[in-house]
Amino acid sequence: MYVRWKKRTRSRYHRPQDEQTLSAILVESVRIDGKPRQRIVSYLGCIGSKRLTFFYHQVDFWQSVDKHLGALDLSAETRRSIEAALEAVVKKPTPEAQAEALSYFAELTSSIKTGM
Repeated sequence: MYVRWKKRTRSRYHRPQDEQTLSAILVESVRIDGKPRQRIVSYLGCIGSKRLTFFYHQVDFWQSVDKHLGALDLSAETRRSIEAALEAVVKKPTPEAQAEALSYFAELTSSIKTGM
């Protein structure tokens, strides 16, 4: 099994046209009539290409990954290799990133309150 990344451009009505959505799909190779094919095992999650470094988007992505991988009967080694492949594209959120995001939103909240 391995992770396949699919890129799709959202319509201009949903997102800016220069942004793509990255979808992580867990697939396995099978042979049908002697030809190699990819069989989808599970959809794992998606994230916007411009949102790869944003803490809350990373959290949403990894929550989706944990939910979908938890539903599969995978060995610990297989799960680690899948997560490593995913982490090469979408970093796991760290406590430092969470503290930075919380302080940023606290600053925004205080500036909004003082501006009123």
